[in-house]
Amino acid sequence: MAAARLAVIADSHLCSPGTPYGHWNDRLLLPESWTLWREAVDFVAASAAEAVLLLGDVTNFAEPDLLVRGLRELARAGRPVIAVAGNHDVEPVRDALAAAKQAIPALTVPGLTPSPSPAFGGLHVAGVPIRASRQGGHVLDGDELHDLPGDRPLVVISHYPILDIEADLTRQHLRHPDHLGGVGPLRRQLHRHRGPGVVLHGHVHRHHAARSGRLLQLSMAPLIESPHAVTLLTLRTEPDGLNVDRETVPLRAASRPTPALEHWMFQDGRWTLDPTPSARRPQP
Repeated sequence: MAAARLAVIADSHLCSPGTPYGHWNDRLLLPESWTLWREAVDFVAASAAEAVLLLGDVTNFAEPDLLVRGLRELARAGRPVIAVAGNHDVEPVRDALAAAKQAIPALTVPGLTPSPSPAFGGLHVAGVPIRASRQGGHVLDGDELHDLPGDRPLVVISHYPILDIEADLTRQHLRHPDHLGGVGPLRRQLHRHRGPGVVLHGHVHRHHAARSGRLLQLSMAPLIESPHAVTLLTLRTEPDGLNVDRETVPLRAASRPTPALEHWMFQDGRWTLDPTPSARRPQP
């Protein structure tokens, strides 16, 4: 059995001093972004996570100097960092994450060619690069995944959701941000993949899960907005399939309750949620 333990940070929106508070579904603590970031770094340093996953919108205004500063502070946790850019990381700068990569050589930014990752227990991992569109919004910066791993598990790291969850969020009276343009071919390709697939993303500022065939999509709770959380994610490959534990850990009092622990199992060609996952609780 191979296992990977990750600490996941989504939507931290690091800002310059003096940035006013904002609002999405709940209050955005933009003036407190660095305090929240340091709380997250301290949590990661004290956890059993083997690597840190950043799901985009690390910064609020794509400022490379702030991104480098944030990554250097995160280095205090002593974990490898894997990241993808969010829409707030690519405008107005072309790609602040790419600029930061030059200053932080230990940072890994996966692309559209899946490859085995030690941080993910040897599972094949691909990242979804984005860019600003001349027509407005953001689009996939590429075409499709290359060299899919046959019937083996695949993990896709993205800022944007790949499965469309707008209707589900709307039913919950929650706002939905923009969609990623050009993602249709990638979605169809993931549906054709013969093995289990897991998409990990941010952007919508909500804890959410969606399933479609062999694909499981997990939306991670944000840091800048309630529940101000870090997510602990454990992926296990076992003889009977792939298992994913997700534990959401609020760092501040949350205005909306979030499921503390979920255990997802891929068996017999589909994903199911274990209603009694407490016995498999990941290490803090």
